[in-house]
Amino acid sequence: MNDWFELSDYSPGTGAAIFFISDGNRNIQTTTLNSGICNIEYIDTQNNIISGTFEFQIFDEQTQTLYQVTDGRFDSTFTR
Repeated sequence: MNDWFELSDYSPGTGAAIFFISDGNRNIQTTTLNSGICNIEYIDTQNNIISGTFEFQIFDEQTQTLYQVTDGRFDSTFTR
């Protein structure tokens, strides 16, 4: 399985990547200008296991910093 999803502006029914800035205690997230992708590589609905990869970029307007996250990977269980 290789289903990919765009990470862009967050709204109900869509996906986004959110980045927590601990020293400023704030979140920044993907937008239509700074977006990314999430690729679901494996899903097991009987055992509730999911895995995949992701990459995205986000821009912090407060510090004028562009963050690029590449080669991200997740392996997790989920609930319905």
